[in-house]
Amino acid sequence: MIKKLILAIPLVLVCCLLMSAKAFALPESDIAINIASPIDSLASESGVVAVEQFPARIAINTTAKTGSLTEVRLEYGGQSQAITPNHTLTIENKEACGPCTVTAKTDEGAVLVVTANVVFQVRATYDTRYRTVGMNVKEIYEGETLLKAFPEPQRVGLVSANTVADHEQERIAAWINRCDGGTYTLKGSLVVEIYGFASGKLYGTYDTDTDFEPLTTRYG
Repeated sequence: MIKKLILAIPLVLVCCLLMSAKAFALPESDIAINIASPIDSLASESGVVAVEQFPARIAINTTAKTGSLTEVRLEYGGQSQAITPNHTLTIENKEACGPCTVTAKTDEGAVLVVTANVVFQVRATYDTRYRTVGMNVKEIYEGETLLKAFPEPQRVGLVSANTVADHEQERIAAWINRCDGGTYTLKGSLVVEIYGFASGKLYGTYDTDTDFEPLTTRYG
């Protein structure tokens, strides 16, 4: 089975100092799982799905690139159930938000597990906003074992705030010298841009760890 490297990053507010993420040493998967937010059809291979109002309907679409799907299961709210390849998860209220995990299998033995954290997002009312554009990686772990520590944080670019950009995948795999389908944890901090929504003007780029003070004093 050909595999694909994926980085999953949970939602982190600007006020957070440090965060960690799961990296799956996988280059091309035999299965594709797409989980879409009802806000702007934000797709995440494993990350954050934001909702603004309830009931919220989360579209989960699963396809097999090779072979045929034999099973698709959804774990959510402490329960596990078999679902169809095209399924809609309904979130009734804010208290029901949380992680949902989709597990898909094919008749050729391929297995893909994707977790998305469904979060409630307050609708923006101010023009000055922030967007997550990268992550400064400081350490890489396999379970509790430290595999790699960097003297200086290494920045990786992100797409849609939670997925590693395609051009970064080989670089991350080279850091750990592995491409075996295992799960690894990347620890570090997020890189955010502060910008004007209406004008598109970029005010600055900040590390949520080292630049915590200017972020919280200058932008509140």
